Amino acid sequence: MKKTDAPIDETYFAALESEELLPKLLERKLMDIQEREYTGYSELVFKAYNAYYGLDEMGIRHLSSDLLAAGEQGELVKAKLNIFRNLIQHVLVMTTSDRPALEAKAVNSDPDSQEQAILAAGIIEYYLRLLDAEKYLYNAAETALVCGQGYIEIEWDPQEGDIITPDPDSDDIVYDGDIKFYSLMPWDVFQDPEAVGDSSSWIMTRRWVNRYDLIAKSPSNKKKLLSAQCKHEVLQTERSVYHNSTRSTDPRSRDLVPLYSFYHKRTASVPQGRLVQFVDEETAISDTPLPYKNIPVYKISPSDKLDTVRGYANGFDVLSIQKARDGLASIALSNQNSQGVQKIWMPDTATPKYEQLAKGLALIQSPPNAKPEVLQLTSTPAEVFKFMDTLGSEAETQMGVSSVTRGQPDASLRTGSALALVQSMSIQFNSAFQRSWVKLL
Repeated sequence: MKKTDAPIDETYFAALESEELLPKLLERKLMDIQEREYTGYSELVFKAYNAYYGLDEMGIRHLSSDLLAAGEQGELVKAKLNIFRNLIQHVLVMTTSDRPALEAKAVNSDPDSQEQAILAAGIIEYYLRLLDAEKYLYNAAETALVCGQGYIEIEWDPQEGDIITPDPDSDDIVYDGDIKFYSLMPWDVFQDPEAVGDSSSWIMTRRWVNRYDLIAKSPSNKKKLLSAQCKHEVLQTERSVYHNSTRSTDPRSRDLVPLYSFYHKRTASVPQGRLVQFVDEETAISDTPLPYKNIPVYKISPSDKLDTVRGYANGFDVLSIQKARDGLASIALSNQNSQGVQKIWMPDTATPKYEQLAKGLALIQSPPNAKPEVLQLTSTPAEVFKFMDTLGSEAETQMGVSSVTRGQPDASLRTGSALALVQSMSIQFNSAFQRSWVKLL
């Protein structure tokens, strides 16, 4: 067997010391970004994101709320009728409308175990309702339907919760700690791009945090944190390989810096696992063995893109339908807008006479065979509107959202049993996403 010509590192990158590891992690981030850009996945995701919010292709101007003039002299009208968002919202509501009902069950039947189950049920309700975990779950589901995948990150923060007592060895206050939830966009989660499905042994997340909060938590890194790149600078650097115009930032705002969390599973090469939090290649906030049983980053996706770590959403296939439908709507509106004021036609040899008899009543005289005629220029071919309806139905089919779900049942569906059957088929079509939702819970 032919051996590789490329040199292989003797030490696995995740087992390196912090000083050597941090630059390697940023290299891995860049590899993931470049793979998404090379395969066109990043363009697809941001195209879906912009379409969902009715934005232009650059993600700057909102199109759904306005009609835009186009053409050399503004004679055309561009319209965006956002069916894409409407369909995704229906799938989202259909999946998440029932509030999560999680129940704790005791493994044993003794009284202590039963009491612990009751306590666990109360804790679950506390985090779902009072700490708003439901909001983060909902956001992750919405992100998945739009961008192909969404993520929840759960972190134990020792500086959350109630105050226990001041630290006797310092002036710091000791808290009892608590769980924190974060919903992440797919462009803020990085993995091994060569992995398949959930096989990646590591994952890295990024959150934007206030640099002064980090200084308060890690005062020894104050000098490095004050000089760390802000959000605008980091994204400007990434745009050279990752064209991400939807996340425009103000260069005057310098408070937010990236906080990366690198998680590695317990494996033969990293037996204790690893959790490294850092800001840049020189600033490590913490470096410990993995303190969790599993990596606390959870993915939800309508479906997996086979043989990759990426997700795939049915909405991706609706983007072209949305664009075609917008084009037809623009044709009809342009015609009505430019030709809406009626025009009268007569032969150029005729000289009409006009006499006003009363307000709003007039007499027009013209030579024989030269009757003035109103030109019907506003007539739009019926095929335009018929094809718009066809595209709308095709979009519903692609998303698995029936006319019944949207509250506009077809005229042929006259019985309750027929309506129920169509609705059940919509639910069945989206069962893969519902399974992913249940797994996330």
